[in-house]
Amino acid sequence: MKQYRCRLATTHVDLDGDRLALSGLEAMVRQIDAQHIPVGVEHDPRIPPAGRIASAELVELTDGDYAVDGVIEVFEAGDRPALETAKGCMPLQLTPSGKFAVLFDRGFRDEESRALVDAVGTALGVQPRPYIKKSLDPISVLTIGVGFALGAVATGFLRQLGEDSYATLKGRLAELFARQTGRREGTSILSLDVTVEKDGKRMVIQVLAENPGKGEIDALLGDGLAQVDAISERFFATAEDVPKLVCRLQDGRVTPTFGVRRDCVPLSPADNPSEEGTPPE
Repeated sequence: MKQYRCRLATTHVDLDGDRLALSGLEAMVRQIDAQHIPVGVEHDPRIPPAGRIASAELVELTDGDYAVDGVIEVFEAGDRPALETAKGCMPLQLTPSGKFAVLFDRGFRDEESRALVDAVGTALGVQPRPYIKKSLDPISVLTIGVGFALGAVATGFLRQLGEDSYATLKGRLAELFARQTGRREGTSILSLDVTVEKDGKRMVIQVLAENPGKGEIDALLGDGLAQVDAISERFFATAEDVPKLVCRLQDGRVTPTFGVRRDCVPLSPADNPSEEGTPPE
């Protein structure tokens, strides 16, 4: 790994007109001290972490504003550092068992798209939540979070929603992504983030569908859920050290693409992880 010192954030007004409060910078430093924080590439969930933030400090600037300066460790080809346990696990988007969540970014902020996002939330019985990301790449992500016991994703999803809400959900998602494809450049991603849990241990299976049409949405929320069950049972033994597995929906199949260790190190999934829980390599 290589290390670089860089400025992570300031209290200056940014190009979007947003400004972080000093308390926000202080909270950022506390989180970096306590947890491994991944460094992504343009907030693109399809790309494994490029590194992690090793440390950070709050500094006062000459103009009276404040900044967070940090040390970033960048992973290089062939890197396989020993598991770092001095800090807590990287942040995960966890959804409690039996619950749903909807998160959307600025790509869905126009009035008609937001109305459809709200309709998705209504079908799931939740209030959608916006999240802010700073990115130059025109990628838009809608996240649906679900939580179920290990092996119960497919059966629990439909039982929790009921047939009417299930049909409404698929229809509203199809309308939303058809609108996204017609009105904007770049990629729109539907991210299904499934939290599976057993005996107090949890793992996130993130399934990404790019510019999904009705067929892809039906596949993801149909047989795709059963495939998530099979994948989660296969990899769950690794969950303590590898709590996140990213998959893609392609041609109706959910395929694991990479795992992320609790210390942010990306791993390629093994074809046949051992019963003893050998992490993906």
